[in-house]
Amino acid sequence: MSSPTSNSLMFEHEAYYLYNFEQDLVVSCGGWQNLIGVPDADITVPFVMSATAVRHKRQSNELNAKAIQYIGNLPLNDRMGCCLTMYLNKLHQNGTEVPVRCSVGVVENTEDGQSIVLGRFSKLHTDPELNNFRYEIVANDVHQFLHLLNNQLFPTLNERQVLLLKLLQQGFTYKQIAESVHKSRSSIEKQVYHLMHLFAVETLPELIIQTSQLYRPANN
Repeated sequence: MSSPTSNSLMFEHEAYYLYNFEQDLVVSCGGWQNLIGVPDADITVPFVMSATAVRHKRQSNELNAKAIQYIGNLPLNDRMGCCLTMYLNKLHQNGTEVPVRCSVGVVENTEDGQSIVLGRFSKLHTDPELNNFRYEIVANDVHQFLHLLNNQLFPTLNERQVLLLKLLQQGFTYKQIAESVHKSRSSIEKQVYHLMHLFAVETLPELIIQTSQLYRPANN
């Protein structure tokens, strides 16, 4: 294939890689020295995945794995246009966290039946402490992809827990939820704490953000 030049694949404060899906090989990359302090020659996909802030690493690695599984099971022609975007913090070589918007998707299928994946990482000018992990999906069958995530990536919840998440997403307070389900406020707080543990998050806003795409209020 004739790979695009690095200048056509990134803007300032961006890095990228082109990755051959079948060969498991980075065929081109650029911008990593400026983004996270690593020479382009040292870039591999496993390294990029590992250079993630600890609080975001589990979610991003598992989501990447399921995206690869989903794309790998698609016919070649259906892979085009599939894209996973994540907002997370990468780790710079100097020890600081760098907030980024990471988009990874299939951009070309070669004549010999191989898929070329573009990974583009754009630096966000926000406080790393305020950059909560979240993601977006583009696919020919988004519902199929989300079904895969629901069943294999995220915890299986019972009806009571799903209802609790939906009420939290609608802005209900602990007191209002307790009154609506005829439980004590302390019982609701314990249930929320348990959900935060299940989803490996530390705050209520993080829990709401991480589950908003999986357990939506009925009016959405």
